[in-house]
Formats: sequence, C-alpha cells, structure tokens
Amino acid sequence: MTLVQAKRLYRDKGAAVQPTWRKSFRLKVGQMNDLIRQTRSAVYFFQGPLLGGRGVPVIPAQLVSDLASHQGGSGAELARETVAIASRSLADWFTYDALALRTGDPMQELIRKAEGAAGSLPRRLLALPRVEIEIGVSQRSEESRR
Repeated sequence: MTLVQAKRLYRDKGAAVQPTWRKSFRLKVGQMNDLIRQTRSAVYFFQGPLLGGRGVPVIPAQLVSDLASHQGGSGAELARETVAIASRSLADWFTYDALALRTGDPMQELIRKAEGAAGSLPRRLLALPRVEIEIGVSQRSEESRR
C-alpha cells in the first residue's frame, strides 16, 4: 500500500512577467507527518512546470520532510530546485518501486483504510489485473501420422 500526496506549484501572480511560478512548493507539515506515521511507502507527486526533466517528480514523504526541515524555517516549503534534484520521474518510480518492489503491505490497518469505510470514498491510483495463462504442448499433425 502506497499513500500519495500531490502538491502543485502555484503561480506568482504578483510578478511583472507572466506566467511566473513560485520558487517553492507549499507543504502542510501536519499532513506530511500523518502520511509518514501511517506508512513508510508514502510519496509526494509534484505538479508544475517541467522540473529537472521530469514531468511529475516523485519523492518519498520522509525525504520531503527531511529536505523541507533542512531548508530552514517551518518545514512548510520545499524549493523547486530541491524537488528537481531529489526526485525521480513518475515513470521510474512506478517501474522500479511501485511495480517491481511492492509485494504487499504488512500494515493491515492501512489496507482497511484504503478499502474505505461508510461515508468515505477510496481512490485507487492503480489496480493491476491478474492474468493466468495455461500452456499446453501438443503433437503436430505430421508427427502423429508417423
């Protein structure tokens, strides 16, 4: 189970030249801490103009917390440049972490939360179907006549 928090970069509406983007992503420290407490598999998706050649940069939530804390201040912002350097592309993350390394989450409480409860609406990012294929070997018609 992986929890995902998406953060977008806002425009700097006060800039003389438009479009101009803010220099950092805004973070909610309480939300970030809650994600980290729930699972070590939480990640952040960052949306904004192309950063470091990545359309959608992905960073583990714990690393986001550490980087934001080390930038000084309240830990409620993460610089665009930091995201560009510290992230992986969504494609790399999906291929090497989400698909290749995920074999299940031992945290049953988190799995129950993801399945939803009365009044909630679970949102699956991805559900992979299971395909079973039976393979049989048969003799070719020419071989059976011999």
